[in-house]
Amino acid sequence: MASLITHLLVGKHVFPQIWQIEHSASNYSTFLLGCLLVDVNRFSIIERSQTHFVERIEEGSEKLLNFSCRKFLNQLDELLLRPWDSLAEEEHTFIAGYLCHLAADEIWREFGWKLLKDLRMFSKPEFPVTGTVMLTAYDMLCKEKFTDFDAVAKALNHVSIPDILVNIPHKSLIKMWNIIQSHIMDGSSPDSYVQMLALSGKTDVELERTRKEHDLYWENAITLIRETDSVNKYIRASTGRAVNVLPQLWKN
Repeated sequence: MASLITHLLVGKHVFPQIWQIEHSASNYSTFLLGCLLVDVNRFSIIERSQTHFVERIEEGSEKLLNFSCRKFLNQLDELLLRPWDSLAEEEHTFIAGYLCHLAADEIWREFGWKLLKDLRMFSKPEFPVTGTVMLTAYDMLCKEKFTDFDAVAKALNHVSIPDILVNIPHKSLIKMWNIIQSHIMDGSSPDSYVQMLALSGKTDVELERTRKEHDLYWENAITLIRETDSVNKYIRASTGRAVNVLPQLWKN
């Protein structure tokens, strides 16, 4: 899975290219929320297969690369509380953000294996940085890519979460937003990430382990991402995948 700010950056690039919806401020806000809240499984007892429509991929396997978007689209009628054609435009926009997240995660899985190959490694345990620290580093470096993050923060300051999904309780989405909001708006740093984990209920032992991981691997993570130019490469690939798949929502 990609990190939270990474999903926001993908969403910022994708939103102007969705011609099926009006490019209004309220639609932008709702689309960005859709891009973020799919990871609700990280903040609740909901299974990832229930939110992301893909089982865990075996190491080195690419057979499920496009599975999550396809499965989501195939189940769309069963996943919505009301038929697609009866939804308000902001509800369409939220679902589009959701699918954008799934498309970006498909690329993230592919991207991870490609990075290992580029580094001449053959399994994740060989990777020189832990996954948690890589996610936090991506958050910070992606936030640097926004020339207008204040506009994104403003868009997310006053936004409501549509109650439209069958597979995720609405209260779980609200809970997640309350937990992640400060990290996104004010932080995107190791400290704000740890504070977010504290809000999600992690124990003191878990929080201290996370702090130590960041102390140990942070500089290596930043260097690795910068040297491989992986933020720019990932955003381009994810944007392309999302722009390709989102129109299928209106074709079903």
